Amino acid sequence: MGYSSWRPQIPFTLLFGIATSVELLQTRLLKSACRLIYGGQFDGVQTASILEAVFRGAVAAADVPLRLGAPLLRSMLDRQHEQVAGIQSFISSLKYAYMCHFYANPLSVLCFSDEDTEVLQREHLEAVRNLWSFRHTVEAEVEKSTLASLEHAKSLIEDNEYLLSHVRTGYRDRQAWTDRFLRSLLIMQAAGMQRACFSKVYVDSMVEGAQLSSAQSGLTQSIRRMGPDELSGLLHRVIAILNTGDSLLNLGPCVDERDIRLHTSLESKLEELKQLQAHAQEGGMALRSKYSGHSKVMRTTVIAQKVQLSQDSAALSDQDNRLTEMIDEVTSLLSSHYPDTNPNTVLLAECWLYETKSPSREVFVPRPWVAFERSLGRPHDYLNCSCCRPDSQGLQATLPPTSILYQMYLETGSLINVADLWAAFYALVQGEEDERKALMLFYRGLAEMRALGFVKSSKKKADHIAKVKWL
Repeated sequence: MGYSSWRPQIPFTLLFGIATSVELLQTRLLKSACRLIYGGQFDGVQTASILEAVFRGAVAAADVPLRLGAPLLRSMLDRQHEQVAGIQSFISSLKYAYMCHFYANPLSVLCFSDEDTEVLQREHLEAVRNLWSFRHTVEAEVEKSTLASLEHAKSLIEDNEYLLSHVRTGYRDRQAWTDRFLRSLLIMQAAGMQRACFSKVYVDSMVEGAQLSSAQSGLTQSIRRMGPDELSGLLHRVIAILNTGDSLLNLGPCVDERDIRLHTSLESKLEELKQLQAHAQEGGMALRSKYSGHSKVMRTTVIAQKVQLSQDSAALSDQDNRLTEMIDEVTSLLSSHYPDTNPNTVLLAECWLYETKSPSREVFVPRPWVAFERSLGRPHDYLNCSCCRPDSQGLQATLPPTSILYQMYLETGSLINVADLWAAFYALVQGEEDERKALMLFYRGLAEMRALGFVKSSKKKADHIAKVKWL
């Protein structure tokens, strides 16, 4: 419907900023205006920082019951930035994703704990055997081609009790994956590899996992560029990640044996690095590795009156060589610690991973054309007033002016003569309104049609308007 018809029925809030003090503003306003204004003073916060805080606590935290996949998260974040929507829009999208998963997926009962397996029926186990993660697990066991792996794959397919025992361990497998995945992201952040915001890195890593060992991660190059002080800072940060976790992600201390061994190894490396730095400081030397730029020297050679420049490695001391070895050892420890963090390879991942974006797109992506078409064509559906009630006699003069113009708009060609449109409009409403008021309603309705994107000025003829094609 047109703006004027909706105005008494739609509540709205006007928020604006004034670059002055409250006292100066109050002195320049009329007292009658001040009595009608409700003012609130607050500190401005960037929307991006609020979104990051909500994302960490509601999407990426270690204790969330449902993980959202990369396609859905990417569409939610893109919509948040493109539409400049408030944080409540993101929260609503998050709630809708939870609703879609728990209402549509019967295996969502396995999202919370292994105690929920008591409610499982035989049909649930058949549904588990149709999951992609189940087939991937069975195929991986078959490819091992050992007697134990083949027997394991056969029991998963044929034995319900055996499968149920593995379903009970699925919750613990999921918690272990969450721990590995989040610590991988935090290690990448500690190594200075995250140039983008945390939400973007999280979404990108949900596609194939946080691959610390891959060439795309850049972990090796990032560590090799570090000096002794930077390496010491990295070791302190990674040890803290393993020792205390991250409070913003509700991630606690590590409990896995491999993590504990890594923690012990890194602590010994840190202690050795401190001793190495102390010895170098006592000798008045600067530590450097073979990967640093200071270990490269330029050599100039003159051959047949031509100057050739070559780059050679400078001579390194024993302490420099040991620093180089430590950098290689730390790189090897970190890059090989979490080899696979792909969520799709975890057994029963479909029970706690939801990545379908179609339902959310149908609900949250605006489609104004359908709403405009219905509100202008059938205003009674929205206004519910007697003057807009459908009538078999055709176009009624009691309809809102914008609806009348829209009905005439549908019957015209690509170019509309404004004079002819006014003549048809006045012929319909002349019994209800005088000409002056009817002309005002006509121009207001025409302005609303232009604001809604149905018509625009024509360059071909000055007294015509052109239809706008919606894409």
